[in-house]
Amino acid sequence: ERQRLYVQEGGRLTMVFLCSGASTRRRLPPTQHPDDPHDHYGTFRVLAKDPDHVSNLNPEWNMPYAMRYLAGHWIHVTSRNQYHRLGRPGSHGCVRLHRVDGIRLYERTPIGTRVVIY
Repeated sequence: ERQRLYVQEGGRLTMVFLCSGASTRRRLPPTQHPDDPHDHYGTFRVLAKDPDHVSNLNPEWNMPYAMRYLAGHWIHVTSRNQYHRLGRPGSHGCVRLHRVDGIRLYERTPIGTRVVIY
């Protein structure tokens, strides 16, 4: 139940953050894209970064320090009122982080970095 994001550098575990994935706990291969909340498992790369990203699903959802790894799936900072959900499913398919953790990860992660979701 305790969802985490692990960071490795040079083959060593360097950081562990509580995170939240899809509220449905539904995991799919990257070839399937239903409209309901879901996560994709597999190996990806950071494709884009945006410090001020806004959701395509709802323009009221700010997704700061966002890193896109697949279509509409991002690793990003969540809002303060969602911090209590970190460690448990609670997103529409993104990987949500606490602001401190998300900024730290964003600053250390170049485009092209490998992302493994399992």
